Amino acid sequence: MGKRSLSANAQGIIQAKEAMARKQWTHQVLAKKVGVKTRLSISKFFAGRPVERRIFIEICRQLDLSWQEVATQVPDERLSPARNPAANQPVELNALVAEVRACCQDQIETQLDTVQLWDVPQPISLADIYIDVEVWQDIPNRRWFDLADWRRHFQVNRDQFYELSPDGTSQERVLAMAVLARLTNLIIWGKPGTGKTTFLQYVATQCNHGNFAPDRVPIYIELRDLVQDANTLSLLDYICQDFSDRGVSGETVKTLLQAGKLLILLDGWDEVSPSRRFSLFNKLRWFCNRYPKNRYVITCRTGADLYRFGRFTEVELADWTLTQISDFAQKYFVAVAGVNWEKGLAKAAEFRVQLEYPENRTIQDMAKTPLLLSFICHVFQSQAHFPRQQARLYQEGLDILLQKWDDGKGVERDSAEQPLSLVNRLKLLDQVASVTFTQQRYCFAQSQVEHYIGDYLQTLPDYQDVDPVGLQIQSQGILNAIECHHGVLVERSRRLYSFANWSIQQYLTAREFTTKTAQNPDAIAELVTHLTEQSWREVFLFTVTRLRHPEGLIQAMKQGVDQLLIPDQRLGQFVNWIDHRSKSSPLSHKSAAVRAFDFALALILDQALVQTLNSYRLNQPLEAPPLQQLPSCLSLPQKLDVEFTLPEALAFKTKEYLPKESFPPPLYRALILNATLDYSLKFNLALNPERLGQLARSLNTLLHPVFEFQSNLEILNQWWSNHRHSWIERVCFFLGQHHQGEHDWQFSRNQRRSLWDYYDANQLLVDCLRISDDLNTQVQQHIEDELFMYRE
Repeated sequence: MGKRSLSANAQGIIQAKEAMARKQWTHQVLAKKVGVKTRLSISKFFAGRPVERRIFIEICRQLDLSWQEVATQVPDERLSPARNPAANQPVELNALVAEVRACCQDQIETQLDTVQLWDVPQPISLADIYIDVEVWQDIPNRRWFDLADWRRHFQVNRDQFYELSPDGTSQERVLAMAVLARLTNLIIWGKPGTGKTTFLQYVATQCNHGNFAPDRVPIYIELRDLVQDANTLSLLDYICQDFSDRGVSGETVKTLLQAGKLLILLDGWDEVSPSRRFSLFNKLRWFCNRYPKNRYVITCRTGADLYRFGRFTEVELADWTLTQISDFAQKYFVAVAGVNWEKGLAKAAEFRVQLEYPENRTIQDMAKTPLLLSFICHVFQSQAHFPRQQARLYQEGLDILLQKWDDGKGVERDSAEQPLSLVNRLKLLDQVASVTFTQQRYCFAQSQVEHYIGDYLQTLPDYQDVDPVGLQIQSQGILNAIECHHGVLVERSRRLYSFANWSIQQYLTAREFTTKTAQNPDAIAELVTHLTEQSWREVFLFTVTRLRHPEGLIQAMKQGVDQLLIPDQRLGQFVNWIDHRSKSSPLSHKSAAVRAFDFALALILDQALVQTLNSYRLNQPLEAPPLQQLPSCLSLPQKLDVEFTLPEALAFKTKEYLPKESFPPPLYRALILNATLDYSLKFNLALNPERLGQLARSLNTLLHPVFEFQSNLEILNQWWSNHRHSWIERVCFFLGQHHQGEHDWQFSRNQRRSLWDYYDANQLLVDCLRISDDLNTQVQQHIEDELFMYRE
C-alpha cells in the first residue's frame, strides 16, 4: 500500500488561518519553521490539498493545532475521477468538474498565483501579499447629493473624504468575497490601482484550490487579449481554445458551460478600445444569455462607459483603511525580506509607527490606493524612513497614475481616450486644483470643473476655434478620461467631483504656484497671504521643495511672520519679553530654540493661570487643562537644535502634576494652579516672580494634606468632607490677594489665537528651512537667528 498523505478540512483551514494571523506569520515564515525549503507544501495545506503526513503534522504543531482535528485523510496519489455511466447526473458533473480542475490546476497557479509589485524585481506569491478588500454596495457616483450637503459634511474633517450613504452617514463597507459568495453575476468598479486585477487573481486561485465555489472551474480572461486583433474570437471559441491548451476537449467545455460549472472572470473592460466595446458587449451579452447558469465577474475602472448587462449586480472597491494599509505593509516587508523575515517584521513595525506621525498625513492619503502603497513601501524599504521632501513621492505617484501604470501593463490608449498630451493634462490639473483650492472648493459640480477645463483648452491652439457646445463636449470627454484612466479626479456623487484626496489637490496647487513664481514675482506674495491657514501648510512645503531658488519664498514667509504681530502692540511686547527672558534661561541651547520653547511654554502657562486664578470659578470643572500640552513645547526647539532636552529638574512630569479627574473641582483647579506656578518660577517665565512665589508658597501649604492623602482616596475624601468649606475660603482669600497685582499677561482669546498663529507660522517656516536642499546656507542661518524676535 502506498504512502498516505493528509489534507486539511474546511474548519481546520479556518483555524490555521486564525493561528497565522495571531502569530503574524506568512507562508514563508511557516515554511522556515516547519523545515521545508519552499512554500509549496504550505500552500497545499491551506488549499486543502494532500500534504506529506510528517509535514502536515509539523505544520499543525507549529500553529498549536491538533492535527487529528484538522486532518481529513486522503490517498497521496492523485485519483482520476472516472465517470460511472450508471451514476446519476450530478455525480457525473461533479466528477467531470474534478477532472477538468485537475487538468487546469497547475497552469492556473503558474499564471495567477504571483503578483509583480511596483519596482520589486521578483514576483511575490499572491498568498503572501494578498489583503482582503472591501466594496461599497451603494456605488458613490450613482447617488444624488446636493453640493451643500457634501461641503457641510466635509467641514467635519478635511483630512479625508467620506463616502456618504443616502442618509448622510459614512457608508458601510463589505468584504468583497462575502458579496461574491452570495451573488451569481458581479461587476466590480474601481479607481486605477485599487486592486481589481489582484482580486480576480485571488478569486481564481481560491476557486482553483477548492476554497471558493468548489463545484466550478475558474477561467481568467483579460478582455483586451480577447479583442487584440480584427479577427476577434467569440468568447466561446476563446474559452474552448484556452481549455484545449490544458488538454480539455471543446465538447467537455460546452458540457460544463451548459451545466453552469464555470466561474468566468473577465478583467479590464476599460482597457478595451472604445471602438470595440459595443461589439464586445453584444458578444458577452449573447454568451451570458446563452449560458446563464455560470458565474460571471467583470472588472472596470470607474468613469469608463459600460453597457448595461442584464442580471449583474454592481459594486465598487473601497479605498483602503489604515488597518488594511498596516496589514499590507507587514506582508510586503516580510515577503521582500525573504529568509530575513524578522527584519521584515521589524521594518513593518517601524513603517506603521512613522506612517502615523502627523507630518506624514499626506502619505497616509496616498497609501489608501494599493498601487501607490506598494510604491511607498518600496521607498521605505530603501531608507527605513519616508523622504523629507514628500513632494517627490507625489511627483512619482502622479507619474505612475498618469502614465507608468498603463505603460507597465502594456495598455495603449488611442487619441479618443487621451485627447491631451501628458504635459497638458498635468497643466490642466494644476490649474483646476489651484482655482478650486484657493476658493476652498474641495468638492465641486461637474459643470464647474468642465468650465475650468474649457478655459484651459481655449489657451491651446487646437481648441481656439471650437464653438461653445463643442468645447463643452470636449471638456466632458477629458474629465471622463482623467477619472477613468488616472483616478486623480473622482465623481463622489452624481455630477459632483473632487480630487482623489485632499493632498493631491494641495500638491497640484503647489505645482501651479511654482509655475506662477517663474512668470510673476507677485505669486509669492499671493501665496504668503495664506501663511496662517492650516489647510495651506502642505502647499507651502510642497512649493518650497519644487522651487529652483527658494530664498525668495523663505524670505517672504519670514516677513509675513513678523507682520502678524504689527496690528497688536501688546503681542510684540510679549515676543520682546520672551527674547529678554530667554537670555537668562536655565537652558543652554541655541538661542532660537530656547526662544521657541519659552514662547510656547509661557503661552500655555498664561492660559493655565487665566483658567485657575479666578476664585469665582473654583467650584466649576476645568475642561482640557492646558498643562496637557506641555510635551508639545519640545517639538519646534528640537527641530532647531537636535540636542535640545530638559534637565531632570525642569522636565515635564505631567503624571505627577496632573490630578485625577475624579477629584472635586476646587482641588483639581488648585493642583493645576500649583503646577503652573511651579513651572513659571522654574523656567523664569513670571512677570512678577516675587508675587507669584508668594502665592505658590501659600497654596503649597494648603495643598499639603492633599499631597499626603492623594494615594488613599478614602482618607482624602474624608478629609475633604470635613475641611472643604474652610479650605475653599482660604484659597479664595489667597487668590483675591494675588489678583490685586500684576500676575500674568491675561491675553484675550483673540490675542491668544493670534500668538498661536504666529507660533505655527514660525514652525512652518522652520519646516520649510529643513526640507529645502537648494536654500543658501547663509540665508537659512540668518532666518533661524531671527526667529521669535520682534522687529517693527
